[in-house]
Amino acid sequence: MGPDRAATRATGATAAITSDGLRWEPASRPFTRLTITGAAAKRPHAASAAAIASAPLVLADPAEKALALHLTRYAQMVLDVGRTLETNRVGAYLAQLATLFNGFYQACPVLKADDAAARLSRLRLCAVTRAVLADGLSLYGIVAPERM
Repeated sequence: MGPDRAATRATGATAAITSDGLRWEPASRPFTRLTITGAAAKRPHAASAAAIASAPLVLADPAEKALALHLTRYAQMVLDVGRTLETNRVGAYLAQLATLFNGFYQACPVLKADDAAARLSRLRLCAVTRAVLADGLSLYGIVAPERM
């Protein structure tokens, strides 16, 4: 393990220390949970839940588009898993969602977006991502954390 890497023995989690701070590796166990708490933390107190939920999606950046497209596939994935009993597909979907969300977070400023419409749209993507991750974890009997 190089000097720019950190690992914890208790969880087997791996994190990379970058110029942007600490970034969890997708293969680490807490990656999905950290993504949930990160998505939940993006809602500022000034923006009401109703304003975020009713905000139209403005998908200008490729990372926003990729995340939104993946979110639309959740319901069908759950139906397919119920039919085929291939429960590993839930974990694969959630890992991909966490990866896409983290790419979105790196590429698109949420709270510092250029205009209010983009900020509310990105906050909505954060809220929907958190809800889908929490629901997906609940399929495994895991309660999504509110914060770490």
